[in-house]
Amino acid sequence: MMMSRLGRRSLSLRKFATLVSKKVNGNTCHATIERSLDNKKAILCIPGALGTGATDFSYQLKAFQDYSVVAFHPDFKHTTSKDLLRLNAHDAAAFMKELGFDKYSVLAWSDGANTAAILAAEYPKQMERLVLMGGNSYLTDEDLGFYNSIADVMTWNPRHRDSCAEAHGGMDKLQDLWTKWLITMQQIIEEGGDLCTSYLPDIKCKTLVLHGEIDPLVPTDHAHYISERILHSKLMFIPNGKHNIHMSQADIVNNIIRDFLVEADDKETHSREFAAMPPKDPKEPKEKIPVYHSGPRC
Repeated sequence: MMMSRLGRRSLSLRKFATLVSKKVNGNTCHATIERSLDNKKAILCIPGALGTGATDFSYQLKAFQDYSVVAFHPDFKHTTSKDLLRLNAHDAAAFMKELGFDKYSVLAWSDGANTAAILAAEYPKQMERLVLMGGNSYLTDEDLGFYNSIADVMTWNPRHRDSCAEAHGGMDKLQDLWTKWLITMQQIIEEGGDLCTSYLPDIKCKTLVLHGEIDPLVPTDHAHYISERILHSKLMFIPNGKHNIHMSQADIVNNIIRDFLVEADDKETHSREFAAMPPKDPKEPKEKIPVYHSGPRC
């Protein structure tokens, strides 16, 4: 009986949660962290638009016992910048460096998946594995139409909406930030609609693209597009999954991710040749000759 109690007690102490705040690149960022005992292997979680690590990854924080899970909270002042994804990517990389993690895997959702694509391309030496859920590397008028259909935050899932409102200081502040985010997306469309397309060929780590089979906000074409342009990737659709598959089907998704993090590098991934456009530099002319990539890069 004594051994049984001690066994249960040691298991409960395997991880502990902390909220950490750091100023990186002149920006104030936070993270909810569940640390493993050895604190060697880490997963960085990047939330969707206006989400925090705690609101968007509550089902993942305690699910990966062998990893320290860093659920990142971006600096929301980037919301009004057309460069918000790149700014968030550099902040996340600097935050992980401050925490002392030289290498880590990244789990990202929605807008955060687009940020994570830039992070993986810009910081290849830090990447172990990459999981992109519900992302889209470009925007169209149709995509903006889907976003505008939930322009009123009162139409959001109540649980997610209320947790986001609490994180932002109330429903009115959440609505104001969401409206500003929608305006930023409209501005990006007016400049061609590229979010992270040109970064995809530069992602060298093994990547899993996960997408809900019936996602009402981000059509499945986006998942195909992303996976086809990452040389060492595989694509999986979650049956009957909508946009928030890691919340609504957390057990299924967590098991898929857990297996992916430890499987062999060359298992079930593709390598193909393709053209990546547009160029990274938005000032460059769109008619620039495409750059072709082929062969596995990790």
